[in-house]
Amino acid sequence: MKQRGQSTLEYTILLILIIAAFITIGNYFGRGVLGRWKAAVDDLGDQYDPRLTNGNVTVSLSANIESQVVSVPDETRKGVWTIRTDQSNSLERRSGFSSVGGF
Repeated sequence: MKQRGQSTLEYTILLILIIAAFITIGNYFGRGVLGRWKAAVDDLGDQYDPRLTNGNVTVSLSANIESQVVSVPDETRKGVWTIRTDQSNSLERRSGFSSVGGF
């Protein structure tokens, strides 16, 4: 019986040492993975920050309008309404520079 108890105690101690080793190695493994992630993100370069940005702005607006009035006979006044055509073309362009933040 004494031999059996000693074996169980040895196996328990061995199991505790193995678990402690895995916990310790897990810490280093996790730090290694996080370090690789940081290196990969740093390789991407500067990231977009909406609080610190600048850019060129260009806006174009074009409108073509044509309206036509057709002649209609007016029986009450013994006359005719005339034909009228109106055309309107407009083009608006704006461009500029926008800066937000500490630039």
